[in-house]
Order: sequence, then C-alpha cells, then structure tokens
Amino acid sequence: MARDAKIRRMKTAIYILFGPDKYSLQGELENIKRGAGIGEISAADIIVLDSRQITPAQLKNICSTVPFLVAKRLVIVEGLLKKFESDRPEARKRNKGNTGRKSDKDEWLLLKDYARDMPETTVLVFIDEEIRPNNILLKELSSVATVSSFPLLKRRDLTNWIRLRVNNKGGNITPEAVTLLADFVGGNLEILVSEIDKLLIYAAGRRIESEDVRLLVSYTRETNIFDLVDAALQHQPGQAMLLLQRLFDEGTTPSHIIAMLARQVRLLILAKDFIQQKLSAQEAQRRLGFNKEYPFRKTMQQARSYTMEQLDYFHHKLLDTDLEMKTGKWKAIKNEKWEDELILDILVTELCTVSLC
Repeated sequence: MARDAKIRRMKTAIYILFGPDKYSLQGELENIKRGAGIGEISAADIIVLDSRQITPAQLKNICSTVPFLVAKRLVIVEGLLKKFESDRPEARKRNKGNTGRKSDKDEWLLLKDYARDMPETTVLVFIDEEIRPNNILLKELSSVATVSSFPLLKRRDLTNWIRLRVNNKGGNITPEAVTLLADFVGGNLEILVSEIDKLLIYAAGRRIESEDVRLLVSYTRETNIFDLVDAALQHQPGQAMLLLQRLFDEGTTPSHIIAMLARQVRLLILAKDFIQQKLSAQEAQRRLGFNKEYPFRKTMQQARSYTMEQLDYFHHKLLDTDLEMKTGKWKAIKNEKWEDELILDILVTELCTVSLC
C-alpha cells in the first residue's frame, strides 16, 4: 500500500524518485511499471543500472534501444543525483576551466537535452536517497521529468498510517499500541509493514494491545536498555533488576547487555556535550548517528536528566565489569553463564546505590 508522496507531474517518460521512505518509493515505481504496461512477462525489458558503472553515452545508447516484443522498456538508474549533492556551479566552472574539456558531471547535465530525442518506447527512472532541493542535476532535469519526493512520515501522519494499515488488513489496534509502535520503529515503513503483519498474526482476530508490541517488536531490547539506564541512575534497584532479568529472559547474553549499556552511556556523554555546545537538534542527531526519532529523543532526554559525573561513573563501572567478565574474576563459579549474570547483578546493584548528585 503506497502512500501519497510529494509529486510534481510532467508529460514525459522520465521520472525522478528520491527520499528515505523506500517503501513508498518502491510503491510508486510499481505504479510506473503498471502505467507503462510493464509486468512480469516483460521483465527482460527492465534494465537496472548503477550510476557508478555507466557513462552518459552508455545510458543514452541503452535508452535508445528498441524494446523486444513489448511496447515499453524500463530503464532504472540508481544513485546518480547523489553525485551532485556537494556540487556548486562555480566549482564546476573552475574544474571545466582547468581541464579544458567537459567533465563527466557536465555530460550528465546534458541529459535534459537528450530527453527531447528519447524514444517514446523508453521509460527512464532515476532513483536516489534523500536529495537537497538545490541539487544541480535535480534542478536541470525537473523541467523534463516527473519529480516525486518520499520523506519519512511525521509523527501524526505516521500514527495515522499505522492505524490505517492495521484496519485495511482487517485488524484493530489500541491508540497506546499505535504510539508505542511508532516510537519503537519510527518512520521506516518497510519495517513497520513487517511488524504489523507479525502483530496481526499473533493477535489472531483480537485487538492489538501495548503488551503485544512490547513482546513482539524487535526494538523492545533497545527500549529496555533505556529503561535500565534510567532505573540505575534514579536509584530504583527493584525496577533495574526486573529489567535486567527481562533482558536475560529474552535470550540477551550478559556480554551483549554490557555492550548495549556501554554504547548508550557513550551516546549520553556525547549528547551531554552537544547540549552544552548548544548544537541544533538536527546536527546533534546527525553526529549521534540516529536514523529514528525515538532513540534520539530518548537519548537527549536522558542526557539532560543526569550529570556528567553520573554518566562518567556509569561508564567506568561498565568498563571494569567488562574486564571482570573477560578475565574470569569469579572463577569459583563453575558455570560461566551464571558467573556473568552474577557480575551484572552486582553491577546494577552498585549503580543503584551510589549517589553522585
């Protein structure tokens, strides 16, 4: 089920599809195939090209080739517009002046002129990731192409999309479960489709509840780590031990729990520093490497809640515990699994009882 995208249509057989929402982008590509009468039977006339491995001349030759026993031929070029993300007109002029000849990028910009001569039997589609509006090639081709942008859904649109997807599949879901699912997965519709299908099968006709999402959705471990950090730093040993046991019950190994905790605390230290530097939310999210809104928002919230001394102590205790597990400090315990779990129990207890405020 493809959602509506930001589209500007032209009377042409050239399309530009770009954006981080790959699920909706692929849905639009399927619409283009159907509109051109290209199906499974004509798969031989669907050509997918990597922009790094072709030249403008090669692309023109491919587009000028007459299709075999079908009315239309689909040519898909991946990643071409991304090459022009850092380009500025003045830089291209300097490069052209230095070489004395047209660069490869200058040749690509002439595709707009070729569009007038491209045979009607060819449908040319450019597919790319997120592209800025000032992308030079996008500006050049937009006058001869149908341009479709597929940004990630914002919060309200995302929750509406989840609710509609569940309803269209014959299911029902509580508002709390919708919110939780949006928090866990974010705007990645490909993953959401998979998680919703899994929840519908599990619910077997009944309404999907929050507990179903917590139980089945793969992002719950990440959330449990957030909650475990909170419980430890807020001196809640009962809650912290409950969350730690939940991670054990899910099959998470002690070494992986240590790794996840260490990663989260490192992110909190970085986030704390970014807050002190007064970086914008967009820049902080980029530097922290978060693609989803929920973990970024939660990390920034935690970073504001705790002091750098608390986070630094937490980080050093994690390093000490990791060393204890790897060097076999508790050799008297024969079973390595129980040894590592005991070391983690002691760590969580210590974190909950030491006050640095």
